[in-house]
Amino acid sequence: MDNCAVDPRPEQLDVRFKLINENWEKHNNVQNELEELCHDGNNQQQRDEMEDGYCYLTGFIQTKMKEIELAGALELNVTTEPSVKVKLPQLSVHKFGGNLQDWVTFKDTFLSLVGDSTTISNIQKFHYFLSAIDGEYSTYL
Repeated sequence: MDNCAVDPRPEQLDVRFKLINENWEKHNNVQNELEELCHDGNNQQQRDEMEDGYCYLTGFIQTKMKEIELAGALELNVTTEPSVKVKLPQLSVHKFGGNLQDWVTFKDTFLSLVGDSTTISNIQKFHYFLSAIDGEYSTYL
């Protein structure tokens, strides 16, 4: 089967697969008729050779179709960076001075920038927190 060439162009694989299956059915019908007419050993050998070819080609085409499907799925999962990069201002945690009206804003900002970060260790988060508390309230920590 090494001399059997299949054009692996993606747009033709599905059509070729269907054609091979249709022709395989026709071949089997004709082969069955021949075997009914002639009872020599060559028919079985020819049947085996054709079956090997059929299995090789259908396996090859199915493998190529799966490769193309996987490659397409990988392309869909690849995210591209925008072509225009905007430099945003660096965000900082404003100091908490003890006013309870400012607590929710301080807490949300601190958690977003520091507390929820997976790249900052807990001890570093604690030191950031200490440095963000202003005035007399820092003595209570």
